[in-house]
Amino acid sequence: MSVTPATVTLNRGGTQRLTVTGTFADGSSRAFTSSANYVSDTPATATVSATGVVTAVAAGTARITATVNGQSATTTVTVNSSQTEPTLSSIALGPTPASVAKGATLQLTVTGTFSDNTTQALTSTATFSSSATGTATVSNTGLVTGVEVGNATITATAGGKTATLAVSVTGAAAQPGANQVVFYDGYGAGVAFADFGDSANNVTVDATETFNGRKVINFQVTSTGNYSGGAWYTTTPRDLSAYNALTFWAKASKAESLNVTGIGNDAGMGAGTGFGSERASVALTTTWQKFTIPIPNPAKYTNVGGLFHVADAPDGYTLYLADVIYENLGAGVLGAGVASIASGNTTAGSVATAGTYNIDPVQNQVVFTVAGDPASPVTVKPVANAFFDFTSSNPAVATVSATGVVTGVGAGGPATISATLGGVAVTGGYAITVTGVLGQPTTLPPAPTLAPGAGVYSLHSSVTGGYTGTASDQSAKVDTWLTGWSAGSGGTPFAITTEGGTASPRRYVFANTANYIGIEFIGTAGANQIDATARGLTTLHLDLWTPDNATNFQVKLVDFGANGVFGGGDDTEGIATLTVESTPPLATGTWLSYELPLATAFQGLANRSHLSQMVLVAPNGGTMFIDNLYFH
Repeated sequence: MSVTPATVTLNRGGTQRLTVTGTFADGSSRAFTSSANYVSDTPATATVSATGVVTAVAAGTARITATVNGQSATTTVTVNSSQTEPTLSSIALGPTPASVAKGATLQLTVTGTFSDNTTQALTSTATFSSSATGTATVSNTGLVTGVEVGNATITATAGGKTATLAVSVTGAAAQPGANQVVFYDGYGAGVAFADFGDSANNVTVDATETFNGRKVINFQVTSTGNYSGGAWYTTTPRDLSAYNALTFWAKASKAESLNVTGIGNDAGMGAGTGFGSERASVALTTTWQKFTIPIPNPAKYTNVGGLFHVADAPDGYTLYLADVIYENLGAGVLGAGVASIASGNTTAGSVATAGTYNIDPVQNQVVFTVAGDPASPVTVKPVANAFFDFTSSNPAVATVSATGVVTGVGAGGPATISATLGGVAVTGGYAITVTGVLGQPTTLPPAPTLAPGAGVYSLHSSVTGGYTGTASDQSAKVDTWLTGWSAGSGGTPFAITTEGGTASPRRYVFANTANYIGIEFIGTAGANQIDATARGLTTLHLDLWTPDNATNFQVKLVDFGANGVFGGGDDTEGIATLTVESTPPLATGTWLSYELPLATAFQGLANRSHLSQMVLVAPNGGTMFIDNLYFH
């Protein structure tokens, strides 16, 4: 491991981003900046964030250590002493106004303002006291607990400065109903946890940690491997239309950013309606904070199985979760959401007659103001299309379904696709033009001209006169024509019958963004991987037909390297791109035959002895029919 720069000199308040690089035994190198674990041996002099950003705190020297998979490297940070250190001018105690229910808790924060007008969080170094412990108590970390209805004054002291805050204790917090509970001093009725694919999780009910006297979830975020993530779900779907938010309390063993939290994902357990919404980048501290995930359209939330989910990169920390419940927050807490589709813009698209165009939910979002949430305003996305009610300005040209699937009816346009959310118009939309091309081929792909034999390795060739059933047919070695990580649909054969014969090309439908399809030929212990070098295979052939994508189509090949598995530092890949500048030019409504040399069309594919994946990419979305897919 190595860290650059090897030495850092900063003035107080200055920052420096570190870069971490690992060198392997074969001489190759790889960046580990985002996955390294960082520690400062003198945080009073210089701190370091989870992403490797060093911040100078006070004059002196500190050593920063970056660790990955047991390997470490260090850099020395010197904070200049020539500067005049700013002095603490005042402190502020929040939040304001402060109110807590009897039996509930409220985390206070202390913020210091210095003589150079900079501010700094001082909660961890402050001391606290309550004027009326019979009404409200306060811990040494600033956590207020409501004891009896009434008022108390909390005093905080830090750096010789003092601040006070009036806290009102209201009536006892209501015990949540059974239908609301995901986790409240234990799991709700019928709630279970399921891992996301390829994740590494260790999820338990903590044996010692509590929140307000109640049990909490202990979620160990891995420090190695891909990531940690999963969902709490129920196989008996719930009607949650009476609630407008999911709330939860959280803290971490160190300051971290939790990448993803959300609702509506059941980790593939088939539990009720999806309707997924996610909140990204939840800033965790080592003290409890309450967070909110607003529900964009509660009226649609009547059959919910995926109750709550989280996911994070391998940052190596403990995530604590408590009181994960559905609530009906009042207008004074949760403001009305401001919604948009197509990222607030009018996005143009085209579709063939009888073809389809999928409105991509990744472009949808709703922004809410949430009183008391540390990161308000809160954005939830991707918001499922089913939350919205879509309409077409011209159904004679194009119609749109409840799930956002646009179907071409008659040539013309554009037809404007717009939406409402809970009866309120949202910004953005789609201007759809319908071409005269039918949405599916009616003619056969061309028959291959190469004779079957050792020089042809066919993955799919269905046309009469093709390679099906011949010595070249290796279709049985394809593990899947649509991987679970694909962002699209299809992969199944589409039947064409004419007087000249039959064919069954494979049909794929791509979304407008995140538009990729994975095909794998790996097998047990790599038995289905293609050794193009040993077989003398130099070219990939494919026949392509599209009703609506005449702009850009890409084919990526991935070689897993000598170790024969994904990852490990020896994988290579290359992408061949087809456009109107290709030979033949990409066009709609006709079969196109492409010969793609492995050495030149797939730049970056340095190794071709363990070919394991093919990824089809349609950056602008659309429908693609593939046949005569073979190496030779």
